Amino acid sequence: MVASAHYSFSEDRMTDGTHVSLDGRGVDRTSVFEGLVVTCARACIVLSNYDFLFEDLFQYFDDAGISGIYLEQLEAFVLDGTLRFVPPRITQRLVALHDDGGRPDLVERVIWHIDPTCLDINQAIHLCQTHQLWDALIYVYTRAIHDYVSPIVELLSLIRKTLVFRQCTENAYETPSDLKFAYKIFPYLINVLSGQTYPSGEPLDTDEAHLAMKDIYDFIFSGRTTVWPAQGGSLILTSDDGRVEPTYPYARLLLHFDAESFLHCLDIAFENSFFSDESHSVSRLWIVTILLDIVSDGDLTPIDTTFVNIFIARNVPKYPQYIMQPPTVLQNVLISLATSMDASTREDRQLAAEYLLSAYTPHDSILIMRLFEDAGFYRILQRWHRQERQWSQLFTAFLQDPSLEPVEMFRCIFEVLALSVRDNHMVLSEAMLQTLSNALPTLLETDLRSTVLLVDNFTPTLHQVALDALESRNDEKRYEYLAHLLDPQPQLDGEDSVLRHRPVPSRVDKSLQQLFITLRCRYAPSDVIDTLERMQDNVDWSTMEQICEDNQAYGAVLWAMNHRGLTPKVLIKAETFEKQITQEVIDALMTSISDAINISKPLDSLLEIGHRGIAICLEQSSPSASPKMPLEDMWFQLLRSQLHSIHSISTFQGLADDAHVARVNVLLKLRGLVQETFTSFVTISSTQAVSFPRLFKRLVDSGLYTGSSSGIPYTEFRTILTGMLESYRTDEDMLAISQHLLSRDVFDTVEEYAKEKTKGWSAHHDVCMSCHKPLLQGDAGPSTYAHSERASWPNASMSNVICARIRSSSLSSSLELEDDWKIPNVDFFPFFRRLRDSSVFFIVVRYWIYLTGVKKSCA
Repeated sequence: MVASAHYSFSEDRMTDGTHVSLDGRGVDRTSVFEGLVVTCARACIVLSNYDFLFEDLFQYFDDAGISGIYLEQLEAFVLDGTLRFVPPRITQRLVALHDDGGRPDLVERVIWHIDPTCLDINQAIHLCQTHQLWDALIYVYTRAIHDYVSPIVELLSLIRKTLVFRQCTENAYETPSDLKFAYKIFPYLINVLSGQTYPSGEPLDTDEAHLAMKDIYDFIFSGRTTVWPAQGGSLILTSDDGRVEPTYPYARLLLHFDAESFLHCLDIAFENSFFSDESHSVSRLWIVTILLDIVSDGDLTPIDTTFVNIFIARNVPKYPQYIMQPPTVLQNVLISLATSMDASTREDRQLAAEYLLSAYTPHDSILIMRLFEDAGFYRILQRWHRQERQWSQLFTAFLQDPSLEPVEMFRCIFEVLALSVRDNHMVLSEAMLQTLSNALPTLLETDLRSTVLLVDNFTPTLHQVALDALESRNDEKRYEYLAHLLDPQPQLDGEDSVLRHRPVPSRVDKSLQQLFITLRCRYAPSDVIDTLERMQDNVDWSTMEQICEDNQAYGAVLWAMNHRGLTPKVLIKAETFEKQITQEVIDALMTSISDAINISKPLDSLLEIGHRGIAICLEQSSPSASPKMPLEDMWFQLLRSQLHSIHSISTFQGLADDAHVARVNVLLKLRGLVQETFTSFVTISSTQAVSFPRLFKRLVDSGLYTGSSSGIPYTEFRTILTGMLESYRTDEDMLAISQHLLSRDVFDTVEEYAKEKTKGWSAHHDVCMSCHKPLLQGDAGPSTYAHSERASWPNASMSNVICARIRSSSLSSSLELEDDWKIPNVDFFPFFRRLRDSSVFFIVVRYWIYLTGVKKSCA
C-alpha cells in the first residue's frame, strides 16, 4: 500500500506517458485514485490497522489537493457501518465538504453513522442549528456529550416563538412550517423518559437512563427559571417583554403549547421503573402535586385544565400507593370533569371519571350523579343505577345514551323492564309504566317495530297511548305500527331478545283491530282478505264487513260473508255493489276525458267483485261442498249482474264527446270478465247437474234488462260467445300443432328404439344373473368371454344368446334393468324418458281434457 501510494503521487508518475492521449486532451485518471482509496481501506479493515489509511494516505490526497476524492470514497464505508470510528480531523473535513456543497441532508446522514466521539462537537452543533437538523442535533447532544437537557432548551425556544405567533394570528392551531419542529420535544421526552435513545429507540444503560430522567424532571418541573448549562450557561426564560416569570415555568409552557401531548408523555413515563427508585426526590406524587398547583392558578385554558384533570383521574387509581390525594381534591376533579363544556372530550372525561370512581367514592353522590346526568356520562349512570336497582333511572339512562345503536338500546331496555317486573312481583310498577309511557315518542322515532314488540311484551295497555303519540304525524305511521302488532312478520334466525317476541292478534283490543282494517283498506287493500283470514278467531264480522264496505274493499266484504256461510246473500250483495259501481263508471264517463282517469278505480272494483264471485261459485261447485242454493241459480245470478253492468254502460247515451274510447276499453275488460266466468262455468258443467243451454236461455231473456230494446242482449252475447269461440279455435290450433310435433317425436323415438333392440346390448357379466347359466353356447365359455372385448357383443349372433331378463315398468317411467344389467353405450327407451319429461305431452293432455269437456257441455 505504501509503494502504491508513493508511486501514484510521485513526480515520475505525473510526467510519464500515462496521461497522454491521441487527441492531446489528456486522460482522466480519477478512477485510479478512487480505486487506491477503496483498496487501501479494505486492506486496512482486514488488517485492523488504520494508521496508514487515516494518516499517510489522507495526507497524500490532502497534499495533492484532491482530498475530496478520498473523503467521498471513505464515506461509503462509513454509511454501510464498516467504519464507525474516524479521526475527528477527517470527520470535520467530511462534514465541511457537504456543508460547502449545500447538502445539509448528507451532513445529517454522516452524523448519524459516525460514532459521536469522532465528531467535532462545535461544528456539528453549529451546522445542525443553522440547517435545523433537529434529530441530528439531539443525537449530538445526547450521544456525544450526554446532555439530555440542552435539546429541551433548544426546542423550548421554538415553542416560545410558536406561542407568540399564535397570539399574533389569534389561531391556536396554525403554526409556520419552520416552527413545527417544536413538536419534536414530545417524541424526545417519550423516548428518554422510557429509557431509550432518540430517535432510534435503542435501550439506554440503566444508570445513564436514570440520570437523564432525573435531569429532565428536575429541569421541566423546576419551580423557577434555571441556568443551563449549569457551568457558564444562561438563564432560560419563558416570558417575553420582561414580564415576571411564573412558577414552574417550563411545565407551564409545555401545557400552554400542547397539554394533551405533554400529559401523554407523562402517562407513558409513569410506567417506568425509575419511580420505584427512592434514592432521588422525583416521584409521581411530586409531579401530580405540581400539576394541581398549576391548575389552581387559573391561567390555563379550560381545555388544558380538562386534560390535566383527566390525567390525574386516570393515574390516581392506577398508582394508589404512590399518588395519594385528599378526598376534597378528588371530589373537585370529578366535579371539574363533569362540568366541562367541551363536547369533544366528553368520552375521555367519562372514561377518566370511571377510573377515578373505581378508587374513590364521592361523599355527595346525589350531587355527583346530577352533574353526570348534565354531562351525559350515561355509562357511569347505567352502572350506578343498576347497582342501586333504580330501574326507572336506568331505563332513562339507556334511552338517552347516544353511543348506543338502536338494536343495542332496545336490548338494554328490554333487560331493564324484565328486571323491573321480576322485582315487582311480575308486574310492571307504576313508576316504570309512567317512564315507559313518557319515552314512547322517542322509542317510536328510533325503531317503530321494536317499540311495538316491547310494548306488547310488557304492557299491551299502552298500545293506544303509542297510537295517540303517532296521531299527530300521519296515518301511515299508525298503519305501520298496527301492522307490526296485528300482522307480524315471520321470525328470523339471529334476532335479538326484543324481536323474538311475537304479538298475538287475538289479545289486541277490538277497536285497534278495526282501526287496522280501516287503514289496511286504505294503504294495502289487496292484503285485507289475508289479514281477516289470520284474525278470524277474534273478529266482529259484521263490524269488519261494514268497515270494508265503507272503505270500498268490496272483495273483502264478499269473502267475509262467504266465510260466515252467507252464500245466497253474498251474490245479492255482489249484485248491489256492481250496480252501484256501474253507476260510478257511467258518471265518470259523463265527464271530460281529463277526468277519465277516475274510471280506473271503480273498474278495478268491478273486476275484483267479479273474480271474487267466480271464486265463490267454484268453491260451492266443488264435489265436497254443500251448496245452500242451486248451483245453476248461483252462476245465473253472477252472470246476470255482470251482463247488467255491460248492458248499462254500452247503452248509455249521455257520454262526453271524448269518452267513447274510454267506454270501449271498459267494455273490453268487462266482456273479458264475463268470458272468464263462462269458461269457469264450462269447466264444472260437465260434472255437475247444471245445464249450459238452460243457463244461456235464462240469460238471453230480454226481460232481465230493463229498458233495453230487442236485440241488445243478443248482441252482447254474440260478442262474448264469438270471443270464447275464437279462444277455443286458438286452443284447437295449438292442439293440432302440438299433436304434429309429438307424433313426429314419437316416430323418431320408436324408430331409434327398434334399431337398438335388434342390435342388442353389452352385458356386464358372462352368466345370466337370474338363472346363472352361460350366455354363450359352445367353446366360448366364461374364460373365453373374460378375455374378449366388450365391443364384440353387439355383433354376436342372437342365436348364441341363451337368456336375457328384463323387468319392464309402467309407461310413465323409463324402463328399469336389473342392477347388474347396466347399458353403458345405449340410451335405452329414450321415448319414455322424453315423453315423461316433455312439457308438450302435458300441454296436449291438458287441452284434450279441456276441449272434451267443452264439447260435451255444448252438446
